[in-house]
Amino acid sequence: MIVAVMMAGISQGSDKAAAIARGSVYGMTGCAACVVTALAVLRATGSWWFSLLLGLAVWFASGFALQAARSIAGCPLQDVRRASRERSRFRVTLITAGPPGVVVYYLQKRWKRGAVNMNRAFASRWARNVFAAVCALAALMYIGSRFFTHLDLALYGYMVGTVVFIGGFFYRFMAWAERPPTRILLRKGIRLIFRRSTPAVAADHLVVHRFIWNRGWYRWLQHILLGWGCILSAFVTFPLVFGWMYFTMADNGTYTVVGFGIDLLRVPADGWIAFLFYNALNITAFMVIGGVCMALYRRIRHKQALAEQSFAYDFLPLYLLLFISVTGLLLTFSNIFLHGFGHPVMSLVHQWAVILTLLYLPFGKLAHIPMRPLSVLARNYRDHYGQAEPKACKVCGTEFVSAEQSRDVVDVLKQNRLEFKTEEGAHLAELCLPCRRKYRMSRFTGIPTHQIRAKEANQDAKG
Repeated sequence: MIVAVMMAGISQGSDKAAAIARGSVYGMTGCAACVVTALAVLRATGSWWFSLLLGLAVWFASGFALQAARSIAGCPLQDVRRASRERSRFRVTLITAGPPGVVVYYLQKRWKRGAVNMNRAFASRWARNVFAAVCALAALMYIGSRFFTHLDLALYGYMVGTVVFIGGFFYRFMAWAERPPTRILLRKGIRLIFRRSTPAVAADHLVVHRFIWNRGWYRWLQHILLGWGCILSAFVTFPLVFGWMYFTMADNGTYTVVGFGIDLLRVPADGWIAFLFYNALNITAFMVIGGVCMALYRRIRHKQALAEQSFAYDFLPLYLLLFISVTGLLLTFSNIFLHGFGHPVMSLVHQWAVILTLLYLPFGKLAHIPMRPLSVLARNYRDHYGQAEPKACKVCGTEFVSAEQSRDVVDVLKQNRLEFKTEEGAHLAELCLPCRRKYRMSRFTGIPTHQIRAKEANQDAKG
């Protein structure tokens, strides 16, 4: 907290630092109330899930109450006089709606005056979003696992790693989303989410990866194996970890697939569907291993990759995925061929490998996997405004982007106090890339090369 207050004070001023300090105090006081409440309820009822949920509720309510109490203590005399004029309304509400109506009435009045501000209950928007996401996850776990009765104790490590991953992902996403260009893209892209072409764009970018096929079949197959191997593994692992999906077996040799407490499917234990359920993670492990091997071969043989790659950013995620896949297959090998020999040790090794990968994922190259759906917004933005009003280059007249995108680039640069104008009065964002490069040459040579109507030698090159 002290470090956060100091950094906020240095970068954003005393007011922001004071707000963060107050939010931290509210949160820590609420945490103390949460611990006390959870222990008291646990001793009284013996139900750990009920005590945990009630403790979280007290945590939130106490922080909210502290913020409201401080606002009341700081109210000027005018607010007290205004309250006396509203006594008649208060009496009517008490008679007609009872105590719950009075609470709602009070919160509405406080909300209108700005005294009730949810942002003040947390140290930052990141803390607020993570808290909301973790609470939503806990609620889904409570509902899907039938009141926490179908949680596997052996999978608790994966659960903790996932919660930490959520915090890291929100941090990475918010750091990216707060940039001016990203805010424009998200705001306008969300408005266009219901375009007729959205399903086709989503299938192209998220399912078949046709944009990678244009770069070559090798890279396409590599991404299909890696991407879908990881996604299918997540679809199998996370429902099992959080108790959303589990299996029961009847006396007649039939497996029942249960999802969120609902019997979804009954299959014979020796059928091919059951075989796919048993070996789903083994199949995805072979997919990931194949994709990793193809990626490593390309990075060793491709000259451009050799010049640009680094170990931490390019090789480390591949090694982590390879290690997870191999240790997962070794668990199956131990059960089938070694009758469980070495299974406990290998299970811990595999679990720690997954946890470390979840901790690394939001901050490395693999972060593009959960953020990939946002590419649909970018494609909708480009296609919609490109069809509405194309932008012609101020020099050569070639249409290169949409007029909306050109204006957005100019606006973003103005927000950052950056002005890039030519001597003719045009902004660089209004020039196509070849003319932009020619203008840079003219600034070095003194020759107006950007006004020469000639294409570059590699202007139409592909790749």
